[in-house]
Amino acid sequence: MKTLYYSGSDGILHAYDYETDQLVWRYALKRHSIQRDAEGEVFSLLWDERVYCLWDGITYALDAQTGQLIWMQYLRQHGLKPLLGHSGNFTFSNGFFVAAWHDRLFILDAWTGKMLRQRRIQYSFRTDLEIALEEPLPRVG
Repeated sequence: MKTLYYSGSDGILHAYDYETDQLVWRYALKRHSIQRDAEGEVFSLLWDERVYCLWDGITYALDAQTGQLIWMQYLRQHGLKPLLGHSGNFTFSNGFFVAAWHDRLFILDAWTGKMLRQRRIQYSFRTDLEIALEEPLPRVG
């Protein structure tokens, strides 16, 4: 089955079977939001049979086939305030989930969601993630 994952600004991630155009599952990321009427783009990426998302200052890992939540990490619990309409950016590097949100960089274990490191970042003409990936990543295990 070929699956298409998409979302709007409503905080709901949908998985559709590309060939049959049938809904496979949907997950309401917004149920975990601190804000009642949170909006903003949902950034999602399929990696290693999981769909990773960043929305409203919260990172998620969902099972790509079932949509079941595997882990969730509130970036806001690290002293950040909400940013309306701001979803942040993320990428993967060597098994790490690297997220830039607000004025911080977060490095999480992509498999467990455990927060490994965070630090403040300075904005520049380069993207936050370009700057982040210049820093050595922590060792796991």
